[in-house]
Amino acid sequence: MKIYFKIYRYRLPLAEKLILKNNEITTREGLVLNLTDEHNHSGWGEIAPLPGFSHESLDDALGQTKNLRHALHGTMLPENLEELSGSFEKWLGNYELAPSVRCGIETAVLNLIADSRRIPLCRLLSERCQTALMVNALLNGTFDDVVEQSHKVKELGYRAAKLKVGRHPLAEDITLIAAVRSILGDNITLRLDANRAWAFDDAVEFGSRMKKYPVEYIEEPLRDPSRLIQFHEATGLNIALDESLTDTLPEKYEKQPGVVAFILKPSLAGGFERTMKFIRKAHQLRIGSIISSSYETSLGLSALAHLAAGIDYENRPHGLNTMNYFKDDLLTTPLEIYQGKIDLETKPSQPDIKADNLTEIDG
Repeated sequence: MKIYFKIYRYRLPLAEKLILKNNEITTREGLVLNLTDEHNHSGWGEIAPLPGFSHESLDDALGQTKNLRHALHGTMLPENLEELSGSFEKWLGNYELAPSVRCGIETAVLNLIADSRRIPLCRLLSERCQTALMVNALLNGTFDDVVEQSHKVKELGYRAAKLKVGRHPLAEDITLIAAVRSILGDNITLRLDANRAWAFDDAVEFGSRMKKYPVEYIEEPLRDPSRLIQFHEATGLNIALDESLTDTLPEKYEKQPGVVAFILKPSLAGGFERTMKFIRKAHQLRIGSIISSSYETSLGLSALAHLAAGIDYENRPHGLNTMNYFKDDLLTTPLEIYQGKIDLETKPSQPDIKADNLTEIDG
């Protein structure tokens, strides 16, 4: 199979501003890669560095993608890439691609292979894929906003919700958690995300004050992650790792007491193949794997949903509920969540791209 490249750029308005590590953004910008073969099969991938989290800029990503097009346009695609067992690294490793670029090219290639075989992406990645993928709701905003959203979580059929903590004084966080827990009841799981907000003593105080409000886990509670074991011993709270995973290789990770989940963002991890290394390590250690977005459009989110469906044998809710931040999208029919789930199509289909939202990059 020979591959042919087209590169596009997009800029979409957000429905509300995002604050990401002191970066305030009101638009989401990125690249879209379209690969075709000699038989007119097609695969799409999104390249979207996340301000405040990605080390590469959008201009960096564009330069690398153009260089990749120059090097690989019209060349043969290697075999067995869909196994995610090292073939991508052998093919692309020498190019030293930024994580978002590597993720975008891998996504486009995998979608191309799936289209050529006329199967959905999740079926390409696994014979045991979910057809309806659970996702967690996101609770954000003021106290009143979160309370209102919590009532909707119940109405809309979600089985899990994620709440950001660490942005307000401890007492306010505890009060909010108590209110949310009361509204959600016993049948909806609550997840917390602190984004490394706290010093150790503050985190322990938080943990000791909320023991009566059950949560599945708290994500990255400590400014100093080297003390996570001490935190778990002091509070009994289960922990999920996100940023900490960027500081280690999956083969070198050793299980820590209290760690029950990996939060995996392929656009930041460097693609599906590198993400799969963590998934396999997590499975070996009996740790859950949660696929999470980096505020991609429906195009990128759809690929992440298929990855999650292909590896999710325990039907865990994943972190892909970020489409509400967008005023517009790259697809004419944006990704939809119904009853807390994303329904994945069981037959292959090409995305219906909004051409007006893309600008082709020449040269």
